[in-house]
Amino acid sequence: MNRLSYNPFSLENKTFLVTGASSGIGRSIAVECSRLGASVYITARNEERLCKTLSQMEGEGHQMILSDLSEEGDIDLLVNKLPPLDGVVHCAGIQERMLCKMLKSSDIENIMAINFNAPILLQRTLLRKKKISKGASIVFIASRAAFAPTVGNALYAASKGAILSYAKVLGLELASRQIRVNSICPAMVWTDLTRKDETKTGADYNEVQKSYPLQRYGKPEDILQQLIGQKATHVIIDHWFRHAYYTLYPLISTHYPEKFKFVGKFESRGAQQEPPTLIFEFHPDWTKPETNAQ
Repeated sequence: MNRLSYNPFSLENKTFLVTGASSGIGRSIAVECSRLGASVYITARNEERLCKTLSQMEGEGHQMILSDLSEEGDIDLLVNKLPPLDGVVHCAGIQERMLCKMLKSSDIENIMAINFNAPILLQRTLLRKKKISKGASIVFIASRAAFAPTVGNALYAASKGAILSYAKVLGLELASRQIRVNSICPAMVWTDLTRKDETKTGADYNEVQKSYPLQRYGKPEDILQQLIGQKATHVIIDHWFRHAYYTLYPLISTHYPEKFKFVGKFESRGAQQEPPTLIFEFHPDWTKPETNAQ
């Protein structure tokens, strides 16, 4: 039987905007989108680091645009330079740790201006100026911090929680145009934000990583590269996401056993009886049998 190679994750002939693309998750997403064939517009405030991202991207048609998304004037200038988009990934963000009793109004304004106000105002302007194509995809990089609080992380967690709520409403409003709106909530990922945490030593990081199912923090490229690319990676189905647990697990085990290799599970330690966290190794060797004409 002849087999036809098929990659449903191809981004050929698609145009994307990635914010916060000068480092970390934003850089990795921009690079991987370029490898999958997309034309990618990248934006951030730091010209030197943004140039480094551009140098790592593959293919042609990519452009970098310097902008400070906390300034509405910069947002207007950025959007005016963009063509119609098939996808937007909002990655720009900052984090500052401080105890609640130490917070000042300037701290609140600073965090919310970048993590919440900026993506909302950018998205508003993209919609008003008709830069989002029908059937496009909009993704917000939020954080597990929104529902797993840690000491000193109130403002960052609040800003990401606000983004999650906003994205749900935006998804409802854009559904009639077949525009998908999703949020990704990574746990700890090795980025500049992580390394800025002066409250933790190397030993602290090593100890915390042992509590993770894969015994390590995530890497920026984990967010997009592994699942979309042709390399093996891991899929984690956690009890936090009950819909995914009760729909994906039967699908994986019954219909695609050749693509998902079961690695292990971790039982819940809480007082409530929760489903275990499941870990699968994923091999997206997407092939589709060619149907012989009768």
